[in-house]
Amino acid sequence: MNSTTERRWTTAAADEIDWRVWDGDVVARVVLSGSTYLLGETASAAFTQLSTADRPLSVEELAERLFADVRDKSEQTRHETSRALEALLADLHSLNLARPSAP
Repeated sequence: MNSTTERRWTTAAADEIDWRVWDGDVVARVVLSGSTYLLGETASAAFTQLSTADRPLSVEELAERLFADVRDKSEQTRHETSRALEALLADLHSLNLARPSAP
């Protein structure tokens, strides 16, 4: 799998992170490092969707959950949305808050 759009994403395991939602924002702590992060609006929404999903999500599935009207948008808008979510997921991955799931 070369493209992150083909990957399915999930959050880190429950015993690896502690997180809470305060006023719509997620505060997450990585247990191993002790690092704590305050996620912005879109990152909070994406993290919450990944955390509560019953299975790992693709970028396209995450986009549909976050932006209900994404299917009705132009191909270019869908592509831009996917690229933005790929970058967001890469950021969450670098913080040890999300990871690609095993194939």
